[in-house]
Amino acid sequence: PAQPEVSELIGRGRAHLLAVSGRDVPRALEAFRAALALDPEYAAAHAGLALACCAQAELRLATPDVAYAEAKAAALRALAMDVANADAQVALGTVLFLSEWDWAGARRSLQRALEIDPDHTEGWLLYGRLLEALGDLDGGLAAKRKALERAPSSAAVHLQIALSHWNQRRYDEMIAWATRS
Repeated sequence: PAQPEVSELIGRGRAHLLAVSGRDVPRALEAFRAALALDPEYAAAHAGLALACCAQAELRLATPDVAYAEAKAAALRALAMDVANADAQVALGTVLFLSEWDWAGARRSLQRALEIDPDHTEGWLLYGRLLEALGDLDGGLAAKRKALERAPSSAAVHLQIALSHWNQRRYDEMIAWATRS
């Protein structure tokens, strides 16, 4: 980004998203919008806005059709600016998976993101969710564990691992992971 404040705002927005809290999603939106006000040509800020809009829709903090429409526009803008940006690929994969149910397209975007940045926590989390939706429960949990290696204190990662154990009917482990989150 052109200004260091933009990086700070994007980092703050990502931290709010990984908190998995209805109170933190509006703060994430605010941070990403503030970053875009400072540097409207920065792909990562558009990608972050897309992810925050998807979280807003998932948590029903806004109507899904409005939130996902803004998310898709932001993700496509990010990709138009930088197709090799892992954040932009994750943003598009999120929209395709959660909003459009284009799971093949989501898989391609997420795999591309993880090729670009193998340490992308959000990418691994969403890829794990996608694999589970496709019936690969073990693969989904393995992907989420890769996210855990990158963000061991993230409530979002712990919650997603808890959901993996729920899907596998391993309820004692699910409770333990949910308690950690």
